[in-house]
Order: sequence, then structure tokens, then C-alpha cells
Amino acid sequence: MSAIWLWARTDWRNRWASLVGLALLIAFAGGVALGVAGGARRAATAVDRWKAETNWQEIEAEVALPDTGQIGEVHLPSPDALADEIAAAPGVRGVRVVTWIGATLDPEGFFFAAALGAERGDAPREPVVRGRWPDPSTPNEIVVNEAAVDEWGVDVGERAPMLTLGADQWDQFIGIAPYAPEGPTVDVHVVGVIRDLESITDRPEPFLVASSGFLERWGEQVASLVGIAAADVDPGRTDDAVRSLAGLGGGYFDVGVVDEDYASRITDAIDVEVTALWTFSAAAALAGLIIIGQALVRHASRTNAEQRALAAMGLARRDRALASALAVAPAIVGGLLGAVLVSVALSPLFPRGLARLAEVDPGIHVDGKMLLIGGVVLGTALVAAAFAAGLIAGREERDGAPRPSRVERLLEALPAVPALGARLTLARNRRGAAPAWAGAAAVAVGVAGVLAVTTVDRSVQHLLAAPALYGAPWQIEGPLDTGERAASEALAVDPDVEMVAEQLVPAGETGMQATGPGGSASVEPFTFDVARGAVPLVIEDGRAPGPGEVAVGAEILERLGAGLGDAIEIDGFADPVAVTIVGRTVNAGNDELDQGFYVPPETFDALLRDCPPGEDDPYCVAVAHGVGVQVRDGADVEATLARLRTIEPRLRLTERPSVVDSLNEIGSTPAWLGAFLVGLGLAGFAHALLTGSRRSHRDLAVARALGLRPREAAEAVRWAAALITLAGAGVGILLGLLAGRLVWQRLVDGVGALLETELSVAAVILAPVCAVAAALLVAIVPSRRAATLSPGAVLRAE
Repeated sequence: MSAIWLWARTDWRNRWASLVGLALLIAFAGGVALGVAGGARRAATAVDRWKAETNWQEIEAEVALPDTGQIGEVHLPSPDALADEIAAAPGVRGVRVVTWIGATLDPEGFFFAAALGAERGDAPREPVVRGRWPDPSTPNEIVVNEAAVDEWGVDVGERAPMLTLGADQWDQFIGIAPYAPEGPTVDVHVVGVIRDLESITDRPEPFLVASSGFLERWGEQVASLVGIAAADVDPGRTDDAVRSLAGLGGGYFDVGVVDEDYASRITDAIDVEVTALWTFSAAAALAGLIIIGQALVRHASRTNAEQRALAAMGLARRDRALASALAVAPAIVGGLLGAVLVSVALSPLFPRGLARLAEVDPGIHVDGKMLLIGGVVLGTALVAAAFAAGLIAGREERDGAPRPSRVERLLEALPAVPALGARLTLARNRRGAAPAWAGAAAVAVGVAGVLAVTTVDRSVQHLLAAPALYGAPWQIEGPLDTGERAASEALAVDPDVEMVAEQLVPAGETGMQATGPGGSASVEPFTFDVARGAVPLVIEDGRAPGPGEVAVGAEILERLGAGLGDAIEIDGFADPVAVTIVGRTVNAGNDELDQGFYVPPETFDALLRDCPPGEDDPYCVAVAHGVGVQVRDGADVEATLARLRTIEPRLRLTERPSVVDSLNEIGSTPAWLGAFLVGLGLAGFAHALLTGSRRSHRDLAVARALGLRPREAAEAVRWAAALITLAGAGVGILLGLLAGRLVWQRLVDGVGALLETELSVAAVILAPVCAVAAALLVAIVPSRRAATLSPGAVLRAE
């Protein structure tokens, strides 16, 4: 053991510069992998931490006036009385009461805002993005949401006139009469900007919240109504709290568990980002281990004399491998510490997209658990790699010079200088290894990273620009109420319109139950009422259905335990209807892309009741869910939309579902990953080329002694660099295209959209060209060394 320790200490002194370079490589690769993994964990927990920080409400009590005519007869409790009653319910940890007020900063907008009321315990409260909450003792201080900043043009520190409705303007307040504000105009001071979950996932209306002092000062002059109470409740006791609060406020409050729709939509969108980050972290870690492993092998590889000296000291191959591992221990320890510092330095970049909006504590973040687990895994892998590198380097030498490979023999037909470069690239040492292939592996990592990232990025942009891929085969859409068939027919007259169709759903509020071979599912059947053209239904697999057939989403297929060709039964509003599954479809105009359930009009009609004319039964009729308009190829969509809006002002360009739009929230992460892999590949190639050139000095010295000129020696090194790069680029192109498709398929599976992979021909061509150019730049240093080496000195050392 003393011999091992002595040798390791000697190696530290003699090769400290190489150890520093190895430590920097470990810090760079490990830090990026740990940093991105920490970002994935941070994104995955953003919503839960947002809820914990804001005391997210589990139940809400919202005023529910059954009849506008009773508005003057309602006697609601005061905010303080309501807060006390809710706070006394079992499991309630905090409550905040809000009063609705007839107020706005926009004369053309809705007169609807809120004023803070009473609070008890750990009350739910939205986080303040900028500024602070209003001072209760100051009646003219307000906060606004981020939509108000954009649409009203107000921000922290600014003042604006706030219009209000008079105390008796109930018809205007509840929206059944034109607005004509008769309340006081208040000069308000914006002191903060808030953000709620709706602001993260949707496109909210601009909104303001006044201080409780506003009600004390102007409450009797402004239309107001104790409107909502949000309570933070022990999750295990929500049902007890709801039952306890039944009949709250004399029965004028609806009390129930908060609909998690907003939170679930955010979580679904963030899951796409989390998947991407974990994928990128794994790619960075794998690429880093490949490059670092090659560097460890090169560091462990010693000259023949060194190996013989170690053997003469009585060290067996395993002992020599242990000595090699101990020799790089300082680099591993230093690299791990550097990786931790790099990952912490990268933490302000994460999370991205929607998760960043939900992040309550952006900035530097230390994830102790991730760093501990990741550091242990990374350290174990590095120690194992170092020991394995020592075993590889300690293989017994073969007798005599290594026999040239078939490729080397073929390359002997090249001119002298390129042939020498090929020999430097392919020649194996006495242990049968060709160290130059380590450089080729590094180039493959860089090229593969560029192509994989380019493929994913182009595929994302293609999906975002192609509504048909997420189930909407139209460029223009809008709401359309039942009975507006004339509007659809008017839209169909436009010469640039190719298709107009209303999406119909059953009027009943409840879904239908479908039963398949392996389970059942609640489904929402829909069909199209076509005014012009034909709807190109988006089918992933199979075909579009005809009468007695259905096309369903992947999630519904799984719940039914069914596949294409299977028969299922739907419990319609009339009698059960048997249909056959003939296609897997992407849901149209919905966030749940994998839960579509399309049936042809004939089957759709069979699901409804056959009611007498004029009977008011919602289960007899269908209602229009919206209208889609497809513009003919080559037509100007914006100009067509402008004309169609003269018929139906509510039309708009097709909006992407939030789960699809979340792909755009990945932001520059793929580009940063690509840059990392390029940098890692370049560093690995430079290390391999510089190390390999030192070991090829004997071959160059022999060639120089036989008449090779210095310029030709430098050229031979450049040929070696170019050949190594071309070999690695060829492998990298194949790996990059494959990895890009696999990563994109994983992301699309999480979204539920149609899979179409976009390749970049330009990237396939430019990546190897740029790699060769970079390799020739790196080769400047070793080529100069080759031109200036002294053949006599090198051969005497041998």
C-alpha cells in the first residue's frame, strides 16, 4: 500500500496541470447535469410550494344570489362576522373575506373589483410580484394583477382615477343594465402587483384589489357585496369543514371544495418542462461520463517504462489500477466541489416557463438533497471509472509491434503526409488501444448534441405553428351559441374560406358512460355540423369513423381497455348505443388532447333523447361548442379573419391549448444543452488530441529522421485531427438524429399531440463542417509542437 501511496504522490507532483484540467472538466460536466436536474426538481414542486407559501385555499364560500329581484332582500353577514364563523369550522387554519365592489380603472371595462375584508389565522393571499399589499388604514391604496399592468398601463408607484358605481346601481353591478357610473371617482395609488394561479395558466381579465380602508371610507357610496371567503383547511378535514359551513350566511353562500382546474392545468403544462429538463440532465450526465471516462483512461495510460517500473515495485495489475485511481483522487474531489458550485450558480436560470411564474422564491437555490444524492452518484461513478481506466491502462503489452489494421493497410495507398496522419489516428499501442478514438467519441457527443437539440427545437416550432397536430384542423375559431346557424352560413360565403363547421356537444351538463372490453370511462361525445367543405379529422392511427363507429383518444382507449376494432357501448341519454372503435384521434379545441370522443352525426343523434317538438329538455338537443374556419391554401389568414369579424366579431386565430403552449415555455434550455454538449465535446477532443500528439512523438520523430520536413509533420497532425473529427461526426449524425426523435417522441407523448419530427438538413450538413473547422483550430498547438520537435532528443529518450 505504501508503494501505491508513494506513486500517487509522485504523480500528483509531476502531472498537476493534467489533474487541474480533469477537475475543471468534471466540474463543468457534473455541474451542468446537477444544475439541470435541480431545475427539474424545482419546476416539479413549484405549484406545491406556491400553495404552501400562499396558504392556498382548500374551500371557498361564494355569494350565490338565486334571483336578481331578491337583491334588496338579502342580508349578508359582515366581513368580520363571516370570517369568525368560517374560522370556527373544524380544520380551518386561516380565512380571508373579500367584498366585491363596482369599480374599475378602465372607463370602457367592467365595473367589478375587490376590496380586502377581514382575515383570520394563516389567511390565503396571492404573492406580490412587485411592491406590497395596501395599508388597511389608507383608503386609496390598491394592488393590481399583471394583466392590469399590461392593459391599463398602470404599475407600482403610479396614480390613476378609479371610477365607481353608486350604492343603488345594482342592475349595473350585476350586468343587466348599461354602465353609467354614479359613484365617487377616487384617486388611487398603485402600491403592488399580484399574481394568482389564473394569471399563470390563463389569460385573465385586468383586476384590482382595494384596501379594507376603502370600504370604511366609501363603502356606503359604492355598490358592494360581501362576495367570497377563501379558507386554508387541513386537507384531511375539508369535507368536515364544508358540512359545518352548510347554510352559511342564511343560505346565500355556496360552500365547496375549490376546483383544482387551474392548478391541474399548470401542473400538466409544467410536467412537459420537467420531462424535458430530466431528459436534458440525463443527456448531459451521459455525455459527461463518456468524455470524462476517456480523459481518465488517457490520464491512467503511462509509458511502457512507467508500467514496467510499477510492476517492478511488486504491483499487480489491480494494484496498478488502484494507484491510477488514487492518482486522480484530487481531481475527482476538486471536480465534485466545483460541480456543486456550478450547479448552485446555474440555479437562478431555473425553473423556466410557467414553473418560473409559479416559483415563489426565484434566484439562487441550494437543493441539499439533490446535491447530496447527485454528488454521491457522480462520485461513485467517477471512482469506478477511474479504477476501470487503470485496469484498461494496465493491460499486458503484446509482444512486438502491433499489427496494422485493415483500415490502416488500405490507407497506406494515400500520399505520405495524409497516410502518416491516418497512422497517427488509427495506430494502436502495444496494448491494442487506439487512443485517437477517444477524440472521435468527443466529437460524436458534440455533433449529436447539436442535431438532437435542433431536431427537438424545429419539431416544437412545427407543432406550435400547425393547429391540426393538436386536433384543430382550422386556422380561425370562435364561440358560437346555439341557434346561430345563420352566422356559420354567412361565414361560409367568403371566397377564401374552405371549411366552416360547428362543433356540437350534448346540451346535458353530465358526460356519458362508455363501457369497453377492459373497463369504463366517462366520455364527452362531439360531432361537427358542417356548413361548407369537410372537416379533416385528426387521426393518429386507423381511420375516420362512419355510422356506428367512433374515434377516441389514447387516454380513453386505455381506460376502456380497448383497441382499434373493438366494440364498446355508450349509455346515451336515450338507449345504449353500440359502436366500433376505428380510429385514435386528437381531441379538438381542448387541453385534454388524448381524451377525444368523436362520433359521426348519425351516431351523435342516436345518443340524444327523441323529444316532442318544443319540449324543454336539455337531453334532447345539442349545443354549439364553437365554430372552426379553415382558410384555403395560399390565402391571407389575417385578411380573411378581418373580413369574417364583420360577421362574427368574436372570431380569433386558433389558440393553442395550454398543454401545447407549454412546449414553448421550455425556452432556451435546449440551446443551452446544445452549447454545453458542444463545449464538452470540444474540451474532450482537445484533451484527446493534445494527449495523443504527445504519445505520437516517437512516430513523428522516426518520420522526421527519414526526411519528413517540419511543415509536413504539422500537416500530418492536422490530417489526424480532421480524420478523427470526420469519424466522430459520422457517428454523431446518426446518434443525434436518433436521440432527437426519441426525445421529441417522449415530449409529444406527454402532451398528447400528433407526432411529426422535423429534421434540419442544414444542421446535418453544417455540423460536421463546423466540427472539422473547430478541430483544425484546436490542432494549431499540437501541429506547431510536431513541427518543432527534436527527433534526436525524442529517440534518445526512447
